[in-house]
Amino acid sequence: MNRLLASSLNALNGLIALLIVFGGAFAGLYGTDGSSMGLILGAVGGFLVAVLACGVIAYLALIERHLAKIADGSGPEQSRNQVRSDPVITNDWNDYK
Repeated sequence: MNRLLASSLNALNGLIALLIVFGGAFAGLYGTDGSSMGLILGAVGGFLVAVLACGVIAYLALIERHLAKIADGSGPEQSRNQVRSDPVITNDWNDYK
């Protein structure tokens, strides 16, 4: 259930970002009595808020995908770390001459 919620939030993340940008533009337009400068500043402010909010959501979704791969054992790290050998430690100084 958690993976379903995480994947649906990831899919809606772009739509949420667009709504924030358009909401900022709308607030800037009508907050300055229809000025085009208010529209631009509102859109820029909305963009910055969307980058911060949706960027965090995107990074959390990325972390969730990586953790799911680790939990499933299907990540690329699993195949590289299967063969491991311990170093040989000797006190024979004749090996270094």
